[in-house]
Amino acid sequence: MVLVAITLTSCSSDSSPEPVAVTEDVPGAVAAASGWLTGQAGDDGLFATEFDGQTYPDPGLTADVVLALSASGETLGAGDIARALADPAVVASYVGDGTTSLYVGSTAKLAATLAVARLDSAEETGRDLLEELAAREAPSGRFTDLGEPDYSQTISQSWAVLALSQAGEVPSTAVDFLADQQCSGEGYPAALTDEPTGTCDADPDATGFAVSALVSAGVPADDPRVAGAVDWLTEAAQTDDDGQFWFSAEPAEASVNSTAVAAVALRDAGEDDTQALAWLEAQMVVSGDDAGSFTVADVPDARATSQALVALAGTGLAGLLG
Repeated sequence: MVLVAITLTSCSSDSSPEPVAVTEDVPGAVAAASGWLTGQAGDDGLFATEFDGQTYPDPGLTADVVLALSASGETLGAGDIARALADPAVVASYVGDGTTSLYVGSTAKLAATLAVARLDSAEETGRDLLEELAAREAPSGRFTDLGEPDYSQTISQSWAVLALSQAGEVPSTAVDFLADQQCSGEGYPAALTDEPTGTCDADPDATGFAVSALVSAGVPADDPRVAGAVDWLTEAAQTDDDGQFWFSAEPAEASVNSTAVAAVALRDAGEDDTQALAWLEAQMVVSGDDAGSFTVADVPDARATSQALVALAGTGLAGLLG
């Protein structure tokens, strides 16, 4: 496995990096990443994750792969994987049974993913995922999980706005609740609060998803709720010889995942994502059995590869969901 080395340097607020051209073949990178991903599915069509030495089916990761392959134009492969994801038993394990438990982030992401794959979620899963999602909206506009604990956060609220916008059914209360989470004139925090004050610490992943969600709901890119977040993302970026990248929150290190989410948000907001794409291209494994993959801790990682692929495909997330 061969990786391009990274040299990390900070970007100060009073200096602007020179533009970095995307020197690699973006379509070639997209094809390589999608080719690697399609070979990683399990016999059941799902993707798996490892935790504490055990391997488990991971529907959330599988949804990421469906979105990535759809963005890259591999619609047949995406459709096959989406059908495995829509199995009622898999759905229940991922989103909850809908009676005693329902995870709003998972429900929204699954509904949006199946729609991208052109599957009728009610027909495939036997459940109306959008109806179940809509029922979890509080009068404030916040989407909360059914059952305890409640895992709802900025990213799950963003997915709810994305899925309902995709269906043309997003309530203004949900959009406003998300937008009201904005840290004063800046990005968005990871955690939701019912009484936002604007005093919070912005998170790059939460900010990226919030930008894509707000754009999908029709909030103009020059609206301060989007523009301020984009400005914060730009200021939070780091640069090295490969281009522009973002740190993950924990641990604080250059992250393919966070960079991909930020690049997708920039694309959705109509901003220049060239330097971010250049950096992502430079992180791709370029030879050996894992050529086309992206790594986490030097291990080929399907989630990182999926998120990078959506960024490199250039659809944006709001654009992909339509």
